[in-house]
Amino acid sequence: MKPLGFAPRVEAEIEAAGDYYEAQRTGLGLEFLDAIDEGLLRLVERPRSHPFALGAVLEEEIRQVFVRRFPYRIVFREREGDLLVLACMHARREPGYWRSRGDD
Repeated sequence: MKPLGFAPRVEAEIEAAGDYYEAQRTGLGLEFLDAIDEGLLRLVERPRSHPFALGAVLEEEIRQVFVRRFPYRIVFREREGDLLVLACMHARREPGYWRSRGDD
């Protein structure tokens, strides 16, 4: 398995979404974080089994993992030595904002 890295803003995105869900219902934020962890595990175990991200150039190997139960996607790039998470994004908001992140 390749090591997993994160673009600079990704962890803040995950934390903000977790805080939002926790504010909606006690414990829901933790359930969201568990779903993210499960998605990251699927990403690491089988990176090439996930579909290409919408709007991504196929040669760039930018793919996405759909987070179970929550309307989120984890967008990542497979590089030679690792996997880089570019975004943890709500599936219905600002669909291509992560494109500018490249290899942060």
